[in-house]
Amino acid sequence: MKTDHRREKRSQTYAKVILLDSNTPGYLRDLSKKGCKISLLNPVPVMKDDVVLFKIIPADENNIPAFKLSLKVLWTRYDSLYFSIGGTVILPEGKESKESLERIYNYYAEINR
Repeated sequence: MKTDHRREKRSQTYAKVILLDSNTPGYLRDLSKKGCKISLLNPVPVMKDDVVLFKIIPADENNIPAFKLSLKVLWTRYDSLYFSIGGTVILPEGKESKESLERIYNYYAEINR
């Protein structure tokens, strides 16, 4: 049985993402202020402790612009459809990206109540 060691709740999300190094599309599946899970349509060669850069493309209806985010990989998994990566979010440097991350976090936290 798996044990969840997260200290904060993650909100389920459905934003599109693109892993920038390999141009691999996928989806942001859950998000907290410290971590996230992305599910990709194709496997990519990443290992624990790698840092991956990806672009989050929120749905048009939430009026959040696309922005880049980095993730320090803690785990990878395969399932029947996706190659998933989970890890720790590395806070973006730019003010606009920080604001977009905060807005998308708040948006999904609100709809998951």
